[in-house]
Amino acid sequence: MRTSDLDPRIWTPRRLDRLYRISERNEAWAELCEWGEKVDLARRRGYPLPVSGGLYKDRWALSQGDLAGTGGTSSWDVDTLPVADFGVNTSVAQNAFVRTGFNIFPLVNPFTALGSPDAEPFQDPGGTLTAAVGDRQVGSGRQALVCCAGVFIVHSTGGGAVYQPPATATINVRVQNCVTTVTGGLTTEATLNITTAANFIDQAPITATTGRGLTRDTGVALTNVFLLFNGDFVVGELNNTNAATLNVQGNILFAMLELV
Repeated sequence: MRTSDLDPRIWTPRRLDRLYRISERNEAWAELCEWGEKVDLARRRGYPLPVSGGLYKDRWALSQGDLAGTGGTSSWDVDTLPVADFGVNTSVAQNAFVRTGFNIFPLVNPFTALGSPDAEPFQDPGGTLTAAVGDRQVGSGRQALVCCAGVFIVHSTGGGAVYQPPATATINVRVQNCVTTVTGGLTTEATLNITTAANFIDQAPITATTGRGLTRDTGVALTNVFLLFNGDFVVGELNNTNAATLNVQGNILFAMLELV
């Protein structure tokens, strides 16, 4: 999807600019190992700085006196931060999955009941697909509703050590698109091997599947973010391929999405 195809009422120049800077940051961070290096690079280059996910500078809010901030600087604001928790009574047999939901973006506008005149993208004329695009089905939203710009995984023993379960355990972020009784495949948009992940908080690399990448008007394609549409739901998945059963109970393991 090209940026010129996005609804300008939702995807304002300010929002797109921030998304581009997040994408540039993610590309740079993918080459770094230590979290401190990532933070330092973000500060030097002016990237959005979700040090533990979900925070960004909001100069407009501060100028209006809406949010507290350090004198003379911009204030912090918080994105949409859905969480999938795998740390409670989780026991996974070999080659099995544990799945839990992040978000749902149905083909329904819940605010209609409150008398809101604002249409969601799928309600606009021509706002639904007439042909399938990747996993996205006919009748689902054509215009992107939201973008996932980051996936963060927390894995800790709770006793001061990084939680690295026996080989191999991965966290996947997957999306499925559905229209009534019709559905597309469960596509994987991000994955992290937590057995080898070195930090308490790690960023899972995103690789957008067909129809979920964002293409700039310059023709530059972004696949290190992925778009979400009306008709989508997002799940977090813990996959264990180790020969032994994986029991996470007693440890801390959860994933968070940064949505803009």
